[in-house]
Order: sequence, then C-alpha cells, then structure tokens
Amino acid sequence: MQKAFESDRIAACWFATDQFSIAVNLTEDPAQRSGLYFLDWDLLSRSLRVDVSDAHSGFLLDSREVFPSSDGITYFSGGAYFVWRLSGGVRFHLTRLAGPNAVVSGLFLDP
Repeated sequence: MQKAFESDRIAACWFATDQFSIAVNLTEDPAQRSGLYFLDWDLLSRSLRVDVSDAHSGFLLDSREVFPSSDGITYFSGGAYFVWRLSGGVRFHLTRLAGPNAVVSGLFLDP
C-alpha cells in the first residue's frame, strides 16, 4: 500500500495460520463504507474466505472468497479490495482455504 504523503509503499498485514477475526463498531448512521484489502505479496497461492457478520447476533451478512485468479475481481496476488456498506457492530472472520495462512493487508473505514 502506498504511504499517504510519500511515493514509496509498505508491505504490512495481519495473519494467522488458519483463521482470525476483526471486530469493529461502526457508529456512523447511516451505514458507512468499509473495506478490506488483500494481497498475496510473496505469491504463495493463498486463498481465503471472508465472512461478515453482525457482532452481536452472529447473523451472516455476506461471504466472499479471494483466490489467485485472473478474473480481475478477486486476483489475490495483484491485490483485491472488498467493500461493504455497514453499520453497528460487525465482525470480519477470515478463514484460510489454501496457502500458508489467512492474511489481510488493510482495513478501511470511511466516515
């Protein structure tokens, strides 16, 4: 990802061997744009599933997969953004499907 006021980039991520969750409390009303950025920067053929659920009830709001594909939408090794309009308590649960681990490189919350 590119640094805010510089031309160079940074490689960073959150990861776990099999799965992990990120919980956020989105207090803005109406729903705000929320996104995750994925990048398999070392090209280890990762794929994963992202489940988005209500943090309180556990109700599944959405489920998507990111995998090494050239379809232009979910191309993990070239970077992929998933964006939702969400509000309230939300949990992003990431599960490894292939490769060494589940990984996410960025979390974006727009007001």
